[in-house]
Amino acid sequence: WRCDPVQVLRIGMALEEALVNAYLHGNLELDSELREADENLFQQLSRQRVTQSPYAERRIFVDAQCTPTMFQCVIRDEGKGFDPTQLPNPFSEDALERTTGRGLTLIRSFMDEVQFSERGNEILLIKRKTTLPSSLLLESDMDALPEMSTVL
Repeated sequence: WRCDPVQVLRIGMALEEALVNAYLHGNLELDSELREADENLFQQLSRQRVTQSPYAERRIFVDAQCTPTMFQCVIRDEGKGFDPTQLPNPFSEDALERTTGRGLTLIRSFMDEVQFSERGNEILLIKRKTTLPSSLLLESDMDALPEMSTVL
């Protein structure tokens, strides 16, 4: 299935946010509250940990699958994880005003389903194909419909 440019941008932003979270908060074990309190110290500590063991040896694993009906991606880091039940509500009024947590708000807004592993070091992102009414399809898309319907 083809994504429109807006969908591609949203999926890309969700993936980027999930990867950044896996890197900074997972593998480098940097606390969001430190970033909230002192951005400079957060950046300094991130530069240090990139060269220190065990942080420097950690990797991020990505497993992505795209079927005719959905895109699914699992991102796992090698950090200690976190308790996903303790995440703040990403849709609260102050969510977009906070320095931290905006990435999860974007991820949850742009993807159809978001799940965390119990350990909190793995995120599952799912985007399902949306079916547009024929009145919203471009003429070039209409020409491709018979071919697309045989694939589905």
